[in-house]
Amino acid sequence: MSPIDVVSAASVEPQPINWLTPGRLARGHLHILDGEPCKGKSYIPLDIARALSVGEVPFATGALPEGTPAGSLLMMAEDSISDTLVPRLKAMGADLHRIHFYSQRDGQAWSVPAAALLIREAVERLRPVFLVLDPIVSFLSASVQLYHDASVRMALRPLAQMASDFGVAVLMSRHLNKAVRQRAMYRGSGSIAFTAAARVAFATCANPQNSRERLLVNVKNNLWAKVESLRYGLETDGAGSRLAWLGAANPLTEQLSLPEPGRRSKFDLAREFLLTLLGNGPLSAEKIWQEAQALDLSVRTVNAAKAALGIASKRLVAEGRVCSLWMLPGDVAKEPAGELIAEFGERFEGDPFETEDG
Repeated sequence: MSPIDVVSAASVEPQPINWLTPGRLARGHLHILDGEPCKGKSYIPLDIARALSVGEVPFATGALPEGTPAGSLLMMAEDSISDTLVPRLKAMGADLHRIHFYSQRDGQAWSVPAAALLIREAVERLRPVFLVLDPIVSFLSASVQLYHDASVRMALRPLAQMASDFGVAVLMSRHLNKAVRQRAMYRGSGSIAFTAAARVAFATCANPQNSRERLLVNVKNNLWAKVESLRYGLETDGAGSRLAWLGAANPLTEQLSLPEPGRRSKFDLAREFLLTLLGNGPLSAEKIWQEAQALDLSVRTVNAAKAALGIASKRLVAEGRVCSLWMLPGDVAKEPAGELIAEFGERFEGDPFETEDG
């Protein structure tokens, strides 16, 4: 067995952090942005890419110093590139030649950690300073357990290494969970390991003093003292909508002011859990059971949430084995049965939610 690699601290030359925006966006590091859907959150990475493309400082709210234009690579799964994202960038005044989108035209799915090499190759070729994965759960391999700390940390490791190797600022985004009484740091869906892996974490919320505005709150910062919250809103004219930074908010708050107050029950947790897992498409019952165990959810509770949400299940048969596929109403099973059997067939031959009565 070869000895582990060690390095003397005396041999390491200290390096300053390479900030794109001091205290907010650093090259070579992971960042995370949590927020509700349909509240303008997706405009934030677009505006960062716009600013970089024309040599401006992201998040700037005053006079903008001239800088060197830089490129971005955007992996955004929830909006159309042609009729939504590019029109927004044009309305914002971005230099479109410096912004690239992930497009699965060749049939190759980019995911981490399974296809992290594909992302790394694209970053090496394009040399962006900014990479977006929105939402991060859309770009995780099927084997990753969203609520299992160790699984999430292992999945994000090659992404963090790539950020360091190429000096790219990586921004991951997540939707919020329903636990409104929790601190902002714990509001993102899935494991806390997402926030732990990120060096800087943000969350968006309503501005309680102005219903037309939102707040961008810095909930964690391992690279700088926490920075002040920023107010922002959307401006719309004949050219389209654009994000406008409206200055600092005071005081800084970590408690997001969102509706639906109250402490969630196991049933509420199971509902959120299933919506999160199945929001990106059907999954096998075995995959769902692996994730449910990490949250200490019983079969009975998950089945009750399944019924309440109207989740359908479909049996797939391949090579003499049976796999049960769960899907939200309106979804269609697209993954071939053989691929699911190859992943789960050695461990079970049916639906664990039918064989247990938790």
